[in-house]
Amino acid sequence: MDNTADKSIGFGSFHPADAKQYAEITIEVRDGITQKADFATNDITVKKCAEALCELITGFPTADILQMNNNAVYYNIGEKLPLDSLFCATIAVNAAKKRQSTT
Repeated sequence: MDNTADKSIGFGSFHPADAKQYAEITIEVRDGITQKADFATNDITVKKCAEALCELITGFPTADILQMNNNAVYYNIGEKLPLDSLFCATIAVNAAKKRQSTT
């Protein structure tokens, strides 16, 4: 049985108007489970946040992304984010939440 009909790819982007940093998150979903997640960004701290986020969401129901918040990144990034960089986790999470299906 071919499950290609159950596969979709979604893309979300978040770029705050008052910051130069942005994140773009692309996820591949099959049967409601995130199979693969990738990102693009222009900032090293957002990169660390997006890496942690992509690892967290892979293998879990895609719907769980909507319940996720910055704390998921804070506690799983592997290093402490400086206080003036906490917003970078928000950028990554919001990009994932804004995803739209492309296929």
